[in-house]
Amino acid sequence: MACMLAAALLAAACGRPAAGDYFPLGKGAAWEYAISYKVRGERHTQRLIFSNGDPVVVNDKRYYPRIGLSGKREYFRRTDSGILHVDPVSGKQSQVLKFPLKKGQTWQADSKIKVLEVTGAFTPTFRARIINPVTLTYRIEDSDDTVSVAAGTFRHCLRIRSRGSLFAGKTLQQFMGINSIDIDQTEWYAPGVGLVKTVRQEYTAPGEFKNIYTRELVSYTSG
Repeated sequence: MACMLAAALLAAACGRPAAGDYFPLGKGAAWEYAISYKVRGERHTQRLIFSNGDPVVVNDKRYYPRIGLSGKREYFRRTDSGILHVDPVSGKQSQVLKFPLKKGQTWQADSKIKVLEVTGAFTPTFRARIINPVTLTYRIEDSDDTVSVAAGTFRHCLRIRSRGSLFAGKTLQQFMGINSIDIDQTEWYAPGVGLVKTVRQEYTAPGEFKNIYTRELVSYTSG
């Protein structure tokens, strides 16, 4: 781990961030984010704080936990293919970042609707529908972007856009005119820090209902 960290620092100093820098996994690193979104026109805000814990080795595979204030843990792996999120119960893995981290790189991963709501008699039908996963297609649009958030201005960022669509179902289509439930998301990852900003739009098409979710970095410590 010490050698990897030294290599990452050297690459950053030369102006060429190492691939692993964009998703720090070292123990003690901590992030605080400000989250904002609207549901039915009402604005909600909250803070998200988590830190990296001690890595765990199972069957010769190393897993890196991220621990929230509630004690909830999420696990990640770094492989030759990229950074993976791992469900410890099902063992299911999903791609977070895919190597090489260069403009034009693409991959797919499942997501779910987070904040979108509809109103009317068919709200229960909508809620039953959105428990289904939405497959997002990710694409690195830029590998040298600049973004400003509360924590500061970050350069040499990856800008990753992801899109996905879920068929609304025959009932919502027939009675509400909703054909699909869509996600359009943009994320920025900074070298040495990780995720610094997310802007996520969830909407119906035709576009009668739409909610926007934002997540911005407030502070980061490297541990």
